Formats: sequence, C-alpha cells, structure tokens
Amino acid sequence: MNYKRLLVSRKLLDELFIIDPEKGSIRWKEPGNGRRMDQEAGYTNDRGYCMIHIGGKLHYKHRLIWLYTTGKYPKDQIKHKDHNFSNNRSDNLSEETRQEQSFNMAVKQGKNEPKGMCVVHRKRKPHKIYKAYISIHGTKIHLGYHKTMEEAHEAYLTAKKQHHKMSV
Repeated sequence: MNYKRLLVSRKLLDELFIIDPEKGSIRWKEPGNGRRMDQEAGYTNDRGYCMIHIGGKLHYKHRLIWLYTTGKYPKDQIKHKDHNFSNNRSDNLSEETRQEQSFNMAVKQGKNEPKGMCVVHRKRKPHKIYKAYISIHGTKIHLGYHKTMEEAHEAYLTAKKQHHKMSV
C-alpha cells in the first residue's frame, strides 16, 4: 500500500503499528526497510523527541500517541507534563495552546539572580531597588519597585496567579 498520499489517522496507525498508550510505546506490526516486526518505531532527535517516519514524512511520537488515544490529531501543542520528551505515556500528555505553553515554560535564570527570581531586575545598583514586571500577550506590565528581590518576586507571583490562569 502506498502511504505517501494518506493522511495519518487512527485507522492507519492501527494498520501499521502495535500501540500501547499506557507505556507510550509504538511498535511496527510488519518488518520492512531494515526494521524487524515488533521493533520500537522511530528514533530520538537531537532535542530529545522521538520521531517516526510514515510515508516519507516525519511525525512526533507524542502527537501520534495523542491521535491514537483521543481519535483526533492535535491542533495545538502537546505538553509533556513531566518535561521529559521521551516519556510519551498518554497520562503524561496534554493539549494546550502555544500561549498556555509559554506561561508554563521554565523561566530562564539570569547570571546574577537567585533561582526562581529571574523576572526581577535591579533598577539602579547603588539604590538596590528591584523592578518587577510580567508579560501579558506580549506586553510588559510594570508591577512596581521593591526594596528586596523577594518582595519583587512575590509581586510577580501574585500577578502570575491573576493573569496566567492556566499556569501550574
């Protein structure tokens, strides 16, 4: 069968693979192109995601598991709840918009800022005043100046609870 013209569907996945969503496993049903029957499908790319070739096109394994489990191809992003891209168990996956994913991403830490306080910046070194802000829909909102980095970080966390409702 020529799979190049077929869209990936639950039916096609059932034809080609043995899928165990509880384990996050996708195995080939038939041998071919250097693979063995019952061999785990795909390879891990340099970013840690498992990729699977179907009909000459690459697919993310977690998106195929989502399709198999829900019956629909995801229209948005698929989140790995534990941030481990090789853990494709169905209970570790959830669909979210790009914006929701950006709210929940790990924040990068500045070189002089304590862990978890990277949204806080010192305004003037001699005065030791800390400025807090939060980004909402691409717009920075000023949350005030604070005497300590901890107070500024607390202002950020309060605003995050209010504006980033889908944050964990």
